[in-house]
Amino acid sequence: MNAMKMIPTALSGLLLIGSLLVPTAEASGSARFTDTTDHWASEAIEWAIQNHITQGYPDGTFQPNKPVAEAEFLAMLFRSTPVTEAVYSASEPESAESGLLVEQHWADPLYKKAAKLNYPVSGINDAAKRSTPLPRLNAAEIMAAAYGYDYQGEDAIIFVMANDLAGGKDDSFTVESFRGADPITRAEAVELIKRSKVRQVCRPPEPALNKLTARGASSSSPADAQAYCKQPKRAKDELQEPAKDSNDGMPANSLPAHDSSGETSSDRPTQDQAAEHTPVAQKVYYQVKKGDTLYKISKMFSVSIKELTESNHLDNPEQIAAGQLLYIPGFQLPEGEGEIIISQVINATLTAYTAGYESTGKTPSHPAYGVTKSGSYVEEGRTVAVDPAVIPFGTKLYIEGIGYRIAEDTGSAIIGSRLDVYFEDLEEARQFGLQRGITVYVLS
Repeated sequence: MNAMKMIPTALSGLLLIGSLLVPTAEASGSARFTDTTDHWASEAIEWAIQNHITQGYPDGTFQPNKPVAEAEFLAMLFRSTPVTEAVYSASEPESAESGLLVEQHWADPLYKKAAKLNYPVSGINDAAKRSTPLPRLNAAEIMAAAYGYDYQGEDAIIFVMANDLAGGKDDSFTVESFRGADPITRAEAVELIKRSKVRQVCRPPEPALNKLTARGASSSSPADAQAYCKQPKRAKDELQEPAKDSNDGMPANSLPAHDSSGETSSDRPTQDQAAEHTPVAQKVYYQVKKGDTLYKISKMFSVSIKELTESNHLDNPEQIAAGQLLYIPGFQLPEGEGEIIISQVINATLTAYTAGYESTGKTPSHPAYGVTKSGSYVEEGRTVAVDPAVIPFGTKLYIEGIGYRIAEDTGSAIIGSRLDVYFEDLEEARQFGLQRGITVYVLS
């Protein structure tokens, strides 16, 4: 949605990348390909075709096991991944001093975007490398960069595995099983990108990274990763339909049957169980960031250093580590229950926007009317626009005086600590105005 100037607004809608020279075919779904019947990635291939992320070949095949070149992977990623689309504004002019080759390759626009986003790609200044098969390790590094994390090597592998974006090549759950030197295939690429559409990721704390890396060839399990990266529930419009396929016959790097919240069908409570739900006492934790001190955290939550030290059994209050979880005694968020982890506390400036012409330049007849940058539809009481370089899409927030919201949109003016709250009614958005100094809790 293109922002106008009547009220401070978010720029949303999908970034459309022009038709690129990737394999072409007229097939409209994986069922039409002669080589994808009963393939473990058939669902992801169907999704990729329907969403115009990639295509099949003129001979009616998809060639799911064919290696993907770096340029083709970037093309898929920029067409599909909200995290990637969001941090590159289509309205921003290209720099004439990008350091790239003179534009003569079909993927030059992709590499210009990748350069702006500091993606770890090797084809920026070497066009020959653009057609070289992309190792699974490098695909993991690019995906981590798309979420805003500078993970290299084993850390990138752990990031995608811990967040269930990709798995190993066998039944073990280790760095070695990922086989990072192997080229990523077309099937694996679309599966990785499809999972990124429904996964809110976390940054595993350094002790977790070290522990998983040290395991070497010893077998772990996805359950171990979930202990580090708990998948929060998605927005309510994405919780309606569970996945229909079973996991039978699929390799270790495929997903179990789940809905887009990350819950398996066996985890989902029945109607009777929901009716009998008993609230769980709330406990709030703060995840320490690099540069944090106990004094800074005590001021952040208005709790004494002594209370923090005693509640967390700290032997030395001056020694806290990035990634460490600290229990915040006496602090609670409204209407929350159970364990709540706060990853950031932001002093924000708030504005408001609508889906209408005054905010976006679109009318209800426009095909992208009401569509956020993340691909979901706006909803009052849920949608908020953020700077995805600061707050990734899918993140749950608690905004003081506003309530809980989901980061789903962005805009050219939404930079840093500025947020744009969605309203259905234009007059309400105007009355909301501009509010400064609002505390926002970013939840993990």
